[in-house]
Amino acid sequence: MNVLALNFSHKGLNSISYLYFCYMKKMIERKYESVVTELMASKEINKILRDDAYVSEIIDKIKKADIIFFVAPVYAYCLPAQVPVFLDRLLAVGGNGVFADKFVAGLLTSAKIHDNIAIDDLHSLCKSIKANVCGVISLDMDLKANKDLNATLDKYLDNVFSRAFVDKEVQSVKIDNRVVVLTDSSGFDFEVRILKYLKNPPEVIYLNEKKISFCIGDLSCMFGECIYSGDDFNILFNKLESAKIVIIAYSDDRISAAMRNFFSRALSIGQHHESLPGKHIVVINKNNIPLINEWAFAYAQMQSCNLEGVITYDTTDDELYGILKSADRNSKNAFIYPETGVKLGAFKSFNEIVLMNGFVMPKDIDFLRKNKHRSILVKVYSLLNLIYKIKSVRRFFKMNVARLMIMPHKKWLSKTNSFNS
Repeated sequence: MNVLALNFSHKGLNSISYLYFCYMKKMIERKYESVVTELMASKEINKILRDDAYVSEIIDKIKKADIIFFVAPVYAYCLPAQVPVFLDRLLAVGGNGVFADKFVAGLLTSAKIHDNIAIDDLHSLCKSIKANVCGVISLDMDLKANKDLNATLDKYLDNVFSRAFVDKEVQSVKIDNRVVVLTDSSGFDFEVRILKYLKNPPEVIYLNEKKISFCIGDLSCMFGECIYSGDDFNILFNKLESAKIVIIAYSDDRISAAMRNFFSRALSIGQHHESLPGKHIVVINKNNIPLINEWAFAYAQMQSCNLEGVITYDTTDDELYGILKSADRNSKNAFIYPETGVKLGAFKSFNEIVLMNGFVMPKDIDFLRKNKHRSILVKVYSLLNLIYKIKSVRRFFKMNVARLMIMPHKKWLSKTNSFNS
């Protein structure tokens, strides 16, 4: 098996990106018995720009490769300029279609600031060259910050190599994980395409047929219980919790009212932290609407889930099976991709704003303890949550919490001329 690594770090051998790849290279050679060829694409970009014969050699290497790794730092929230320059140069020297149907994986390094944009960038570039992306991992440029690096890379490589070599003969192996489909329309029309790859039929939840009351923002969930107990929400959410793979199927080119309402109510399960950790999410977005994809990625990140892929009308059966098989494999390996800046930034806000302002719910305390927060504030909130268990105290706060929370803000605004209420 031939593996080609294209290193787009300006620092070449002295880069964090290259250090990570050297670590991973040993795993590839040992576990997958592969021959790994390396090209310092950024360091050699001037030679690539002026030497047609050298570019032809690179094209031959790409043709011989079974898997191609793009190894790169994140610059200005996207991939370095040398990446598109490199691809355009191949095209100019007769490399049109050289990446078509090739399997591409990505290893990106950064300070975790908007690295999700760089992941999208690589997906977009691969789409333009008609390559198949079989996994992109974003790692912290501080090597010491990565927990269980060996296990993370081992599971990542297992996903990359397995997904790259899923063929039609293997598709006879049915996926036996529990799958739940959440859709906002009775016109869910992807069921037939999905069913043929599943050992057992998925449970399909049609939100438009369920009774789910609107969230009214009364904050009763701060005390561990939503005011609604007679509608369908808790039953439906429990179904998602019991699933290994969750397929979220959108029927329209927007986020429908039914979807918005369901996930708004889900805030009562975990307002400031994940409530569906470890799930493997597949999104059906028929016309590939960017807003839906962005929402799905952000939701998966905040839930500590994997967004395994987005299925559209243009997704082939091979691609669809690859996405489902990836979700199945990662679920069984308990592999969740490292968090990006989307989650890290949000959780920084949680620590700095939510804790300091006291918007802490009972289930937040469990989350904070699990993540070894030892601050005095956590202890204070733990004590307050014990006090909240007293029925009369809980009743008082449920009736007054919204007013108490808004009061200091009203006082601040009343000092300005723009507030007259």
